[in-house]
Parts: sequence; structure tokens; C-alpha cells
Amino acid sequence: MDLYNIFNDYVPKRPTIRSTKGAVSTGHYLATQAGSRILNQGGNAIDAGVAAGLCLNVVHNDMCSLSGVAPIILYNSSKRKVFSLAGVGVYGEHTNVDVLIEKYKRKKISWPDNTIVPAALDSWITALRDHGTKSFSEVVQPALEYCEDGYPVGKFQNLTIIPLLILIDYGKLISLFFW
Repeated sequence: MDLYNIFNDYVPKRPTIRSTKGAVSTGHYLATQAGSRILNQGGNAIDAGVAAGLCLNVVHNDMCSLSGVAPIILYNSSKRKVFSLAGVGVYGEHTNVDVLIEKYKRKKISWPDNTIVPAALDSWITALRDHGTKSFSEVVQPALEYCEDGYPVGKFQNLTIIPLLILIDYGKLISLFFW
């Protein structure tokens, strides 16, 4: 098999998108629409990105979670400066790092000791405050609409939710997390 030419006959299933006013791309078309909506309402890239991220947590909740991370890197053209937000969370206030180092030596820290304080929401709110033009209540609106009105569940999300429903039915999901 010639791996170099394996994709020569590949035909994209999505159209090429071009714009002179801005574009949004996410892992779910509804989140992309949410970000585009905010751009069309006069928001900037940060506003659109936060709206899309919040929306992903609703419509793509099999892969996204407010309890996750949201690292952000942006370039402010007027200031000619790059800004970044780690967006990856920190250990809890009472975590004793010396105890973790001693317990794990040089091995990977495992769950639940590797649990960090969720940072996605903080990262988005900070980005809006420092670089956005819209309020949180404005950018969260598309996500709230999907929460209230529902949305079509895609095949992949359906396939990831079904095993969890089976575990819940048998009470096993609770025991996995709360021994």
C-alpha cells in the first residue's frame, strides 16, 4: 500500500468555506452556527469562540464538558500582541504536592489524585472580560436555546450515550465513580 498517495482520491464530504468577514469551525455544526451567529451580531472572534465552546458543551456533550479545559491563544492585531490563557485548571487548594510526588515518584499520577479544578468556564469568562465585546448573557444564548428547545442527536453522540444508559440502568455507573 502506498501511504503517500492514499488520500489522492479522497473527496471531502464538506464544502470548502471561504469568507472575508470571519469564519468559525468546530466539531459540531450547531456550535459552528452559534459562533457564526455571534459574529453576525457584531461580536469578535473571542465572543464567537466562547459562544461556540459553550454550545459544544450542550450539543456535543459526549466529547465536551464544562468540567474540562479550554486553552486559548489569540492575537490582538491592534496591540500587535499574542495573549494566552492556560485554561487547564489547577489542583485544589488543599492539595499537598509533596505527598503526591512521594506517592507516585516518577509514575503518572492516576485518578482521583490527578483531578483538577475545572477551568473551561473560567477561561471563557476571562477571555470575554479581557478581549470580548459581548456579555456572557449574550454569548451563552445559543447554548441556552439548545438546552431549552432541544437539538438533533447525531449518530456518533447516540452511539456514545447508549452504553452509558445501559450502565445507569444496572447501577454500575454510580459505582464506577463513587465506589
